[in-house]
Amino acid sequence: MIEVPYALIYQGPGSYWVGITGLLRYNFVPLDSKWIPYVQVGAGVVHTNAYKDHSQDAIGQATEFNPQASLGIRYFLKEKWAVNLEAIFLHISNANLAERNTGLNFFGGFIGVSYLFDPGCSTK
Repeated sequence: MIEVPYALIYQGPGSYWVGITGLLRYNFVPLDSKWIPYVQVGAGVVHTNAYKDHSQDAIGQATEFNPQASLGIRYFLKEKWAVNLEAIFLHISNANLAERNTGLNFFGGFIGVSYLFDPGCSTK
């Protein structure tokens, strides 16, 4: 899967981050089940203007890396409609490519609704 995250920063250094992430997902049960628990991992890059604030040492350059891991479950309401619940760990840092690289760690969750266009990815 490909993810294109965008976030506004309301407090702290910078005003935004945007990126692209590649994700691999493993479903623990066949796709024709109503309940599908999964695990996914991924990595990508983010671009932010937070590095311009030299009073912080977490973000040291405009482009940073974002490895992540998630646990989730998908419940199919209908053939192509599903509700998702996911817990995520996300790390942002520059892998010591810049002088400042404390990095940021995020723990959180998502609740969402999905529509699957490919009939092979949904319950029958």
